[in-house]
Amino acid sequence: MYLAIDVGNTTIGVALISQHIIQKQVRFSTYPLMNAEAFAKCIVNEFGSKFDDVIASSVVPKVEAILKECFEQHFHLMINFIKYDTPSGLKIMLNNPAELGADLLADGVAGGKRYPKGVLVVDLGTATKFIVVKDNKFLGGAIAPGIMSSLKGLIENAALLEETALQKPQRVIENNTIGCIQSGLINGTIAMVDGMIDKILQENGPLEVIITGGLADSIISGLKASFTYCPNLIYEGIMQIYEMAYQ
Repeated sequence: MYLAIDVGNTTIGVALISQHIIQKQVRFSTYPLMNAEAFAKCIVNEFGSKFDDVIASSVVPKVEAILKECFEQHFHLMINFIKYDTPSGLKIMLNNPAELGADLLADGVAGGKRYPKGVLVVDLGTATKFIVVKDNKFLGGAIAPGIMSSLKGLIENAALLEETALQKPQRVIENNTIGCIQSGLINGTIAMVDGMIDKILQENGPLEVIITGGLADSIISGLKASFTYCPNLIYEGIMQIYEMAYQ
């Protein structure tokens, strides 16, 4: 039994894994950063202390230092951080493989296992990420601002706009400020994702499409593209990497 951790810029997901099954998962806010002791208390409160190992996918170096201290001092465990050169079964075809984020590697591993002949993974989180894996090769991808990142940037740079809930309005053309923001964010993201899927398939040939990520449920009902929704894809990838690299 072990913990699989997904450290993103918005949330930190933690899952307890036993016999290839997620027993429990919880999300914490990435910011404000907790110290090692506070994070250890959260882990004990949610998962107890009866786990044997920890593996993490992280894109936030500050959190990595806190997790390392947390598990070494409070659980006497060395945390395994996934890196670009961690054994994964994929050949990384990037110009500089060291640039590959651990989250994208985990998504690619899980997507590639589901669809070995070719898969496009669309991960909707802090950033909206598109990656292509084909014949055990991580070919590359594209990255766009995520829905919440776009909203934050819009609010910070427009004096007359204010915070609004992230939900799809009834119409594309709205008649109030909040509705206009919601439509632009949700419908704009839907159009962008559908358009990017079309362009990627034109460039790379037939691929299965997987949609995942914490904000995926905000847009999947509006997509025209054919896809499989896999909310736990990142954990599938982390589990598969753990079995290849650490067992």
